[in-house]
Amino acid sequence: MASTTAHLKRWWDDPSWTNQRDTIVGLFARTTSPALRLEPTIEEQALRFGWAARRALRGTEEWDHMLELQLRADWKRAGEVAPWDLVYETVRTAWAIADFCARVN
Repeated sequence: MASTTAHLKRWWDDPSWTNQRDTIVGLFARTTSPALRLEPTIEEQALRFGWAARRALRGTEEWDHMLELQLRADWKRAGEVAPWDLVYETVRTAWAIADFCARVN
């Protein structure tokens, strides 16, 4: 599987994230247990990463072990400070939100 890091950086710099940000962050806040919430800056980075990864990997149908390994490596390569084990659930939830949005649009 190809690395998504280059695509993610372009997506993260793309103003269209700003157009989606409030919807994604709001949906996450309304549907996620407070116990799973992260510090807001880290949470947003993880949401953006999961959203962008799903968009970058449109041909990947399901989250599986190989995808998780690739995303873990991409998270580290992207220079994120928070450990993967902390952001994993948030990234996976953002992936699911992006997947749902792609299916209904």
